[in-house]
Amino acid sequence: MKQATTIDIERIVRRGAASLAESVHFYWPSAKLQNEIPERNITLHLAHAFLSEGFLTYGEAHPDGSADSFLDLLALQPHQKVVVACEFKRLYGDERYAQAVVNDAQKVLAFKMQQSPALRHPELEVTHGFGLLAAITWLENYARWFTTQEDAPTDPTRGAFGQLHAALPSETIWNAYALSDGRDEAGKRRTHWLVYALFPLPSLS
Repeated sequence: MKQATTIDIERIVRRGAASLAESVHFYWPSAKLQNEIPERNITLHLAHAFLSEGFLTYGEAHPDGSADSFLDLLALQPHQKVVVACEFKRLYGDERYAQAVVNDAQKVLAFKMQQSPALRHPELEVTHGFGLLAAITWLENYARWFTTQEDAPTDPTRGAFGQLHAALPSETIWNAYALSDGRDEAGKRRTHWLVYALFPLPSLS
């Protein structure tokens, strides 16, 4: 079986985004249209997309040797020996939310799978991995930042996205998926985005 590539994983991510987009087209689960939908919706739809491709999925997966933190989603494909470590957020205009994505990046980059023989199958082998950061936002300037082709895009935050760009590998895929496009209660036309960064990880088996 061929080794999973970044393209393979991105196809799954976008399939999950399409599923989420279909759901919010018919029903908005938040109290107001201008509110971002809860980030657990990202977990739900992306986990379903990974499951459909033969991955095993785990919510709130702990790193090796610690019960004090967890990943929102861990997806594991034993046959391809690949794992995807995922963190999700809602991005508002407040700098704290952008900084939280930077913190998530550090968490994903540092993640190590459980090593105790009691917690993993003796024949489980993972040879490569990917990190995925994804967030829901109404902010057009944030979506533009994630989709620009510039090497050093202008940071729409007060430095947090610059830190994020510097923290992730040069091979990172930055992109966005339009979840909904319409008018809010005030009649203003808006697009709700899923923005994401997908990147290779060092060995975490």
